[in-house]
Amino acid sequence: HDPAPDARPGGAARQPLAPPDSARWGPAQRRLGADEIALQWAIWREQVDSDVTFVSPGEKPHGGVRRVLEEARGYLETPPPLGRIRSAFAAGDARTLRADGPGWSMVARTDDIAFVLLDEEPGEVLPVGRGPELPGLLTALDELAVRPH
Repeated sequence: HDPAPDARPGGAARQPLAPPDSARWGPAQRRLGADEIALQWAIWREQVDSDVTFVSPGEKPHGGVRRVLEEARGYLETPPPLGRIRSAFAAGDARTLRADGPGWSMVARTDDIAFVLLDEEPGEVLPVGRGPELPGLLTALDELAVRPH
C-alpha cells in the first residue's frame, strides 16, 4: 500500500506504483518481447528463415543494430551491472543469451543469430545475421553472463 501523502518525508505527493501501460511501447514491453523471443526461439527463428534477408558483406547494418552491437562489445571492456546479460540452456551445446542496455534488448543463441528490439522502433524485431563477428561477441558475452543455478 502507498502511505498517505502527508506521511512521506516533506509531505510531497507521488504517483502510486502501477504496472507499465501495456498500450504503449517502452522498456518494459521491449524486455517482455525479448523474453518471449527467448522462450519461443524456434518459432521466431523459423520466421527469419523464410522472410528475412540479412545485410550483405560490406554493407552497413541498420543504425540501431550497429549501436546495439557496439554497446554490447563495450560490455567486454567495461562489464555492465550484474544481470544485464543472462545466459540459459538451449538445445545442444548452445546457450540462449539475453542482454539489455539503455533503450535496447538483444536475444541470441550462441550457435545462431540474434534479434534486437529497440525502444525507438516500437514492436519491431530486427534480426542480426551470424556474420564473421557475431559468434565471437556472443561467446564473450556468454562468459560475462549470469547463469541460472
